[in-house]
Amino acid sequence: MIIWVASFPRSGNTFLRIILKQLYGVRTSTVYDVDGVAARLGPDLIGFEERPSSIEEMRASEKLHFVKTHRQRAREEDRAICLVRDGRDSITSWAHLTGAPDFEAEIRAMINRRDEVGTGSWGQNVLSWDGGFFRRGHTGTHSDELTEELHQLFWSRPDNVAAMELLGYSRDA
Repeated sequence: MIIWVASFPRSGNTFLRIILKQLYGVRTSTVYDVDGVAARLGPDLIGFEERPSSIEEMRASEKLHFVKTHRQRAREEDRAICLVRDGRDSITSWAHLTGAPDFEAEIRAMINRRDEVGTGSWGQNVLSWDGGFFRRGHTGTHSDELTEELHQLFWSRPDNVAAMELLGYSRDA
């Protein structure tokens, strides 16, 4: 069985692969023929391993295979860990990584992508993995769903207050 480690480029895929390897000993392969990130940072840090077989054979296998991809979802039944980063940050970071001489033109090209296969645009990519999963898809939904009494109950717990303050959340936001 394949578990896709999926994201739009520059959204945390490498970070998750490092965590999987360093904390859990889980190695990952990639859908691509070459893993440029593993080549740059080192295969041991990333936990890179060559694909043991074709994608179809790994799909049919009883063994779990964690496979990195930036492509859009291929099959509805595929399982995935999908990392999502603010699209504006992702495309900005990716445009810098490309080293394109005209940064603004590179950003425009990324925003205007219309690929139906491959990475696609940020929105196409995210929706291919996450469409229909998220109930509302934004922060602050508590503001119109928690009664004032429940809101006060939440803030009455010192541990909640400490954690919220540590993370920079205010009572009003």
